[in-house]
Amino acid sequence: MGLDVAAFKSSLSSGKHALKVKANLEEGTKAGVRGTPSFLLGLTDPDNDQKFRATVFLRGAQPYAAFQKAIDDLLAGNGDAKPQGKTE
Repeated sequence: MGLDVAAFKSSLSSGKHALKVKANLEEGTKAGVRGTPSFLLGLTDPDNDQKFRATVFLRGAQPYAAFQKAIDDLLAGNGDAKPQGKTE
């Protein structure tokens, strides 16, 4: 993989990224993520492409057809779907 193991271990043990990891974990928890894989799908704000509104939540390993339907629904304006997939 080309991983610099020494640099990785140093970064991990330093706690350099701990606050960002914790913030991301809390954000995921608030969004309902309880495991992997989890997928949040939505649309960007037409006036600000830095803003994203997640409206579809796919939990667990999903087939291609589930993603295709969710994306087609979003593009058709039907993006307020309920979480799909495993809920455990």
